[in-house]
Amino acid sequence: VSTDTGAVTGFEALARWHHPTRGMISPGAFLPAIARAGLFDRLGEVMLFQALTALRDWDRAGLDVPGV
Repeated sequence: VSTDTGAVTGFEALARWHHPTRGMISPGAFLPAIARAGLFDRLGEVMLFQALTALRDWDRAGLDVPGV
């Protein structure tokens, strides 16, 4: 967020796992398993899809979102 204008100027997508019974699990606990399973590319695809979906939804809601 720009301190001059208050506009959103950037964002980031973070890998988080909201486990149904254990709650929030840190990336350090699950990323090694993702790597061992060869699923880093798939995780990236899912994260990109979710981030772009959120941007689309925010744009449709009338929020001023930065371009990608």
